[in-house]
This record gives sequence, C-alpha cells and structure tokens, in this order.
Amino acid sequence: MKKELEPEDFKILKNEICMTEKFKKLRNSYNLCPNILGSTTVEIYMSDGKNSKAVSVYGYGIELEKIHDRIPYPDKNDKLPDEFRRIFRKLTGLNFIEAEKWTPDYIEIMIWPYGNAPEKSANWPSGWPSLSHPLTRKRGDSYSLYMPGLEKNDLNDFLDNLKPKQAVLINGDKWSVDCRFVFPGEPLWMKAFNKMQ
Repeated sequence: MKKELEPEDFKILKNEICMTEKFKKLRNSYNLCPNILGSTTVEIYMSDGKNSKAVSVYGYGIELEKIHDRIPYPDKNDKLPDEFRRIFRKLTGLNFIEAEKWTPDYIEIMIWPYGNAPEKSANWPSGWPSLSHPLTRKRGDSYSLYMPGLEKNDLNDFLDNLKPKQAVLINGDKWSVDCRFVFPGEPLWMKAFNKMQ
C-alpha cells in the first residue's frame, strides 16, 4: 500500500508509531514458541535519527496475532511485550483511503544449486538478469539476482508454472529459485538485524 500523507496526518502517525522509552527497553529478540520449527518471525526496526532499535519476535505474525491469547505456549517461552504488540497492531492495521498498490523498485531472486533436480529444467528467460548481470550478488554458492519490480507479474507467472521438483536452468546450471520484494531502507535495518545473529 502506498499513500502520500498530508503533513499533519503524517505527524499524527509518527507520534503513534515512534520509538518510545518502552520500545528502547525491549530485548533484541524474543522466542514465543521454543522447540517449534517453521513459525513466523516479526521484526521491527525503529530510529529517531539519534538512536535506533531492532527487535525480533519468533512465533508471531498476522495470523498468529488473531489467536495468540488462546495458544497454549510452553511455560518457558518468552512473553510477547505489550509495546511490541501495540506497534505491530498499529502497523498492520493501517488502511488509507485511496491508497495505491505498492510496487517495489526491485525484486530479489534468490537462486541456489539444485543439480539433482529430477524434473526437466525450465529455461530462464533470456532477457532476465543472469549471473553476469551488474546487479547480481554472489552469496557463497548462491546468488541474488535483481529485476525491476514492474516485472513482478511476469516473474510470478514463470514461478507459478514450475513443478515442485523442477530446477531452473541459468548459465547452463540447475538452480532452485525463490523471490522477495526489496524494501526501502533495507541496508540500514538489515544491518541492525544481522548484528543480532
């Protein structure tokens, strides 16, 4: 969702979603469901220009928020901080009249080796970014390719047509493929969360 707010409306929103003293005092990470794999993680990064704070909560999300109070969490789990929940609810509850659908500037396409894929490989479209593209980044034995966000429908159509055990052929090698939106300000807040790992 994208909406340019009037200065006064933006000021009100900033006052409602800001780095409070309560938020500053939160730990860097919380685990609401230890020993349970595959749950979601919510990460909130805030900065007031002088100080910044990154908080990660595992075992929480939009769907889990609806039933959080009814989940029989184990006794040793962390408790969800009220201030984190307040900010999360405010952010996920935003709904502006006449807001436009947001399209990212770029989509990150993550690829990693899938040499033993049993299905016949699908050919990566020739006009799309490859391993030699200037924006491509090598990450160990994996790569990140970047394509304009305006091409997301074409990318989604391509990925939707892949079979579960089908690799994509790029530069003569077989790869698994996944993608995600690249969000504004990523280098700043991703650096903060990477420090926590």
